Amino acid sequence: MALPFIVLALASGWIMPYFSKLKPHMILLKKIGGALIILMGLLLMLGQLNALSGILG
Repeated sequence: MALPFIVLALASGWIMPYFSKLKPHMILLKKIGGALIILMGLLLMLGQLNALSGILG
């Protein structure tokens, strides 16, 4: 289970220039990620997480 993390750690020097291109959009990405986490939490609390699984699956 740790293999993807080890690969990412070994490739981080090669990957970092690609992440620097995302830097101007980071605030928007953080807001979108936060909204998705809140939405998932609400769906979980309301027992509607299966509805989301049906839509995505």
